Amino acid sequence: MHLRKGSYYFGSALLVYTFVLSLGYMLQRTFILHPKKLDQSHVYDFDFQFKEINFPTEDGQVNAIHAKTENESKGVVLYFHGNADNLKRWGKVSSDFLDRDYDVIMLDYRGFGKSDGKATEENM
Repeated sequence: MHLRKGSYYFGSALLVYTFVLSLGYMLQRTFILHPKKLDQSHVYDFDFQFKEINFPTEDGQVNAIHAKTENESKGVVLYFHGNADNLKRWGKVSSDFLDRDYDVIMLDYRGFGKSDGKATEENM
């Protein structure tokens, strides 16, 4: 009798564990990525000169900014921001590199900011 009770608890725990893992797998994009969309007419406002560029994709475009240092450039930093928000928030980080005489290209992932599409592993 004691063995059956233990098997019941083990089976129930295994079922709950499997359910939680399956749910986590199906919702992982929601847990990991926190995009914030911007209207296509949004105008970025930074404390440095920059040019907004769009790279065409099969499902729209990827939006980016390109900022150049005022001095002779030491190189170009291609900056991929974190898993949340968009260039409106992350763009100001460019000034850290510009102050060190590096040009910066920073883009929004698909589905973030003014970039079209969906952020998937394949699209990255």
